[in-house]
Amino acid sequence: MNDISIYFQPVQGVVQTNEDALGNRIQYHTENAFPELKKGTIALIYCPEFRNGAPEFHQQSDDSFRAAFARLYPTA
Repeated sequence: MNDISIYFQPVQGVVQTNEDALGNRIQYHTENAFPELKKGTIALIYCPEFRNGAPEFHQQSDDSFRAAFARLYPTA
């Protein structure tokens, strides 16, 4: 398996953050690019859950999590 990008959908928007926030270090999967996964890095993968709720709620939850995470600051 050489190309895992076929299993993922790109994010709809990149979160704009302050200069020192984590959001400036994040590589997003967009329509034009899939981030290179390197040893020693972390990948956050969102798996939507639609069994007991409306899909619109889950899309909103995904976007709010990404925005909150991108606004955090690293500690070292």
